Amino acid sequence: MKPKNTPRIHESANHQGGQRLKTLLPSLALLLALAAIAAYPLLHPQEQEITPPSQSIDESSVPPASQRAAEPLTAPIPPSDDKNEPRNTLDQYPKAESTWGDTLNPSGIVPAQGYAAYYINQKNPRQTIAQENVTSIAMNYAWDEFHGIPSEQFGAYWVGRLHVPQKAQYSVSGDLSWAKMRVLLNKHILIEGDRGTSLELDAGDYLLEVEYLNNWHTVGFQFAITPAVTELYEDALPAIIAAQKLPADTVAYAVGVYESASRDNHILLQAPAGDTPYILLLGSYNAIQWEISGRTPALVIYNGAWHGSSVRSDDGNTPLLAWKGNIDYDLGEQKARGCSCHGGNFYCEGNRNTLGEFAERVRTMTGFPLAGFSGKYSTDALNIPEIVVNAENLAASAQVQADIDAQRRACTKKGEAGFEDIMKKDS
Repeated sequence: MKPKNTPRIHESANHQGGQRLKTLLPSLALLLALAAIAAYPLLHPQEQEITPPSQSIDESSVPPASQRAAEPLTAPIPPSDDKNEPRNTLDQYPKAESTWGDTLNPSGIVPAQGYAAYYINQKNPRQTIAQENVTSIAMNYAWDEFHGIPSEQFGAYWVGRLHVPQKAQYSVSGDLSWAKMRVLLNKHILIEGDRGTSLELDAGDYLLEVEYLNNWHTVGFQFAITPAVTELYEDALPAIIAAQKLPADTVAYAVGVYESASRDNHILLQAPAGDTPYILLLGSYNAIQWEISGRTPALVIYNGAWHGSSVRSDDGNTPLLAWKGNIDYDLGEQKARGCSCHGGNFYCEGNRNTLGEFAERVRTMTGFPLAGFSGKYSTDALNIPEIVVNAENLAASAQVQADIDAQRRACTKKGEAGFEDIMKKDS
């Protein structure tokens, strides 16, 4: 399991300038996001039968990455954007003299669908340890759990065809920690290091190659080329959601995780039962490939878009909003975890908010009540919801926080004790 403080290196220019833009977003975000909702369908048709909506997910039944049905290697149609905005084009990026494919894939074989992946040990980089065809450019494992390759020596090369459906601005990014990558499109070097980029691409097919070198005791990598979207601040959401004029009986469900437990960062979500329309909020620390099985949400709000998170559903036509927020994975826990007191300094692992506080936050953000929550540190499947938001569970969550507050007060009191207090009996 990766430690919670696994570092994320790169940060986009949008993130660096985020604070300067924050005051402008409430007025600009409405037009941008409404365009995104109207023109940002998921274009990944379902190609395998998944658990029907009336059943819960058995995590052991989720197929591994190598057995999952391949998806068309197609970038979604992006929202309309400002044609006058300065942008990079592919011919502005330098061309590589050679790529890892010259050595690992000398015949230049490119699969008709998905990617060919070649895995290496950096100590002997010219030798392919394992090769497979995959549906996404991603890797997630610890120590030497993948083909015996130590994480800090892991390297990989992926090659495939990218179909761009229309001319537009696209973001190119990766979610990675102590690692670096080189990304090539038609041999042009888009990225060499750990920072993302964005560029305008014409409609057509491109040769995509990604070279990756890890340098950490875990491997956590997710790569994506996606339409350039605006990640919204929380205070911009209410007006945008209100403009959708969703049914009055709409409810909200939330899912929070730290990371995926699957090798390709995939998490399968089983939609809630019934026919009540719902909004789905998704939050994670590491990039996730979310897949919703069952009935489609009226709207999905998800984070990590810049780092490569994506969302797809059974009908392939779910409106999406990207946001800058997050959802704690341990909101539903019934007791505090890892609390300790040292020299008057008190610390508890994990979330500091109650389920009730989060429910109020959701109502403020969306205008609708939170009906349920699902959360886990690391998983490859979750049912929606795992926890129903009712009086009993709200009270249990509040009691956890009350217990933490009591321990904190006792710890602070102990730290403030003077020399004359040390020998006194506890009263």
